[in-house]
Amino acid sequence: MDTRGSCASISNQASELLFYAFTRAAMGGNTTLVFDSTHQVMQNGDNIIGRGYFNGLSNYS
Repeated sequence: MDTRGSCASISNQASELLFYAFTRAAMGGNTTLVFDSTHQVMQNGDNIIGRGYFNGLSNYS
C-alpha cells in the first residue's frame, strides 16, 4: 500500500488473518477499502468514508 492513511488488520486467536482495511489519503469520498483474507474487497467494503493522513479509521456501530 502506498498511502499516508490509516490501516487495520483483524485476526482470530490462531493469528489467522480475517480481514484488513486501509484509507487512501489522496482520494476523495469513500476512501476506505476493506479486504477479506483472500484479498478481495468485502461486501460493502468499498462504501466506507475514512480520512487519510493519520486521521484514522473510525468504526460507528
